[in-house]
Formats: sequence, structure tokens, C-alpha cells
Amino acid sequence: LDDLTRLEALQQFRKHANTPVQLLIVRPLRAWQLDSLRAMGFGEEDLVIWEGGKARVEKLYVSPARRADTDAHEWLRRQAAEYAGCREETAASRRIYISRADADERQVVNEQELFSALEARGFELFRLTELDYCAQVRLFWEADFVVAPHGAGLTNLVYSRPGAALFELTPSREIRGHFQRLCDSLGLAYERTLCRTAGSSMVVDVDEVLPLIDRFLQKRRLPGSF
Repeated sequence: LDDLTRLEALQQFRKHANTPVQLLIVRPLRAWQLDSLRAMGFGEEDLVIWEGGKARVEKLYVSPARRADTDAHEWLRRQAAEYAGCREETAASRRIYISRADADERQVVNEQELFSALEARGFELFRLTELDYCAQVRLFWEADFVVAPHGAGLTNLVYSRPGAALFELTPSREIRGHFQRLCDSLGLAYERTLCRTAGSSMVVDVDEVLPLIDRFLQKRRLPGSF
């Protein structure tokens, strides 16, 4: 996210200075990274692969990080939405649960129990590793309510439209504010609950969490709320 938001300034510079700018990229580049760069207007012809070590350039442009910049987030969302074929008229109405069952850490040990209850409330389960870049953009573009364990995949919230919501499942030993700050910047509603840790995973107290999710869902239906 930090790197992609930097690209807005470079695009503006290319446009107004009429100056070609190439990106110095470190290998390896994954397919989703190439897709995200294409979405921001940088094709493979704009990339210079850096193998490490010393490099000599005629001019070096450095764009500042814009992690909490609302304008940069909006630019990123528009670019990605157009690239992925998202449509404004498509309602943001999906309730989604993001699974980390195939991750190395922060899996939900009792995920089947949790998702059975969520499914009854209209939630769909997704593993982001099974989706390409454009499919992830479209998924979060269409999302109204997201329930998920803490993890890097939640950076995709930047593609969600204002008014969507995140209920984050956080291991009690890893209380971090990354995605709360991101939601604040994006105009998304946010709540979280702390979960008991079990090694590198977590256990969700379903009886305790479901009423919290139900209240969050009900709160967002009230006039004047998200």
C-alpha cells in the first residue's frame, strides 16, 4: 500500500513534466504485483529490474510515502477499480469472511464453527491466495461487511467504498492499529475483538463474538450511522 500510493505523485510528474519515469524494481515480482503496477499505469516497459548492489542513474526521483493520505487512497481505488472492471452501479452489498486457513500464522483454529454461524447471516468465505489481483479488487469493491483475522490481505480494504465495515479478529498478543487507521482514512466503519492465542493461531469465542457482530450489523442500519 505504501509503495502504490507513492505512484500517484510520479504519475502526476510524468503528466505535467512530460518526462518519462521508470521504476527501479527489485526481483522477484509476483503476478499480483505486476497487475497492481499495471493498474496504476506502469507497464513492464516502465520497469527496470535491479539485481541489487550498486546502480548508476542519471536522475533519481523519490516519491514520499502517503499511507494516511485520503486523496492518494481515493486515486488508488479509482485506478484499481477501472483496471479490474468494477462498476459504480454494482451495489456494495456482500458480506465476506476472509480465511487464513492456508497461512503460516493467525489462522482461526475453530474456523468451521465460526463460519457456520456467519454463513447463516449471509457471509461468504474466501481465501485471498486463491484469487488473482483483479478478483480481489472486485471482491472488496462489492463488500459491505468484512470479518477477518488480522493479516496483510486486509490491505485490500483500500478498494472498498466508503461506508463498508471491518470487524477484525485480533490475537491478544498482537494488538496493532494498522487497519483501524486505514479504515479511518477510507471512511470505513471499524470494530475488533481480541482472541485467545493458541501457538501462532487464535481461537475465537463464537458465543462472545456473534453478539458483537450482530450489534455492529444492527448499528450500521440505523439512520446517521455507517
